[in-house]
Amino acid sequence: MKKRILSLFSAFIIAFSLFPCAIAQVSADEHHTYSVKYVPEMGEWRVQQSSSWDSSKENGNMDYLWGNLQDGDSLMIIGDEISPAFGDLKIEKKLANLTLSGVTSSIIVYARQNISEIYVLKGTVASLNGSYDTIYVYDNSSCNINNDVKKLQISGETSMKMNVTVFGKVDFCQIDNRGNVLSTMYYVVPGTLKVVDGEIKTDAANYSTNGQSNKPYNDTPQKNNNDPAFNIAPVGSTPPKSAKVSNPLKVKGKTATVKYSKLKKKTQKLSLKKIIKTVKKGQGKITYTKVKGSKKILINSKTGKVTIKKGLKKGTHKIKIKVSAAGNDKYKSASKTVSVKIKVK
Repeated sequence: MKKRILSLFSAFIIAFSLFPCAIAQVSADEHHTYSVKYVPEMGEWRVQQSSSWDSSKENGNMDYLWGNLQDGDSLMIIGDEISPAFGDLKIEKKLANLTLSGVTSSIIVYARQNISEIYVLKGTVASLNGSYDTIYVYDNSSCNINNDVKKLQISGETSMKMNVTVFGKVDFCQIDNRGNVLSTMYYVVPGTLKVVDGEIKTDAANYSTNGQSNKPYNDTPQKNNNDPAFNIAPVGSTPPKSAKVSNPLKVKGKTATVKYSKLKKKTQKLSLKKIIKTVKKGQGKITYTKVKGSKKILINSKTGKVTIKKGLKKGTHKIKIKVSAAGNDKYKSASKTVSVKIKVK
């Protein structure tokens, strides 16, 4: 028996050495999970092929993700307190799973094809546009669902402070607190499902509790992300009554000077006013992202304060900074990219 096992093992080794391409082809057909996280040192969102972020491993830019993402893959966007607004996430592939974890500074998802499951985890602020089979919303996250959804599960694991608004139909919705079911709703009429700080604000006349659809639900046509008359609503808003106007955000880059004698000894910092001039204040939450420049120059996404690491050489260093205004009920979101010069002398 031992000889037979050794013979089979030897045969496998020989096959692998003779036909490596065939085995590699099987691996290539497998579905993968990609993790995306903002890396302050790089000043941008980066990607790894893994189910969780490992800072010790290499990572690539977003072009790597879009060049490799395939139907059936899974994607996780990982945010934290220092990450800037992600902005638009346009997904062309038919994903098995999309997870938004702690994306506190807002993300707008556009799914061109159906996504089987999407998880909106604790702390996330998201606007979802597209076709989803099942959406899970947890804890203190805020989420606008701008299209129809088959199943919506709203759960409190550590808190019941979630805010959820659905502008499309909902076939089934269940709300629970630590596993204890608080409410079960079937066939919710479009534009009526609303949960504020964990409390249901939907009138009982707008849904069924016995699994039978009601007349208002049946009389409402389906909406999807291909409907040109459908306006995407920002997180936390109500259905728009009129079109939004352009954000007045207007900024200019400046030139700042840092003494080399001080920089040789320790890291230096520059306030926002020294690097960017605000001509017109933007509406909504303002965030800052470095899109190009030395790795030794960092920017705080919330305050705009620039940190210059010890050891930066003498000379004029150019960096590009994107200033984003999230907008609000009246104003659209906007972003401007400015060039900033930092002279070390």
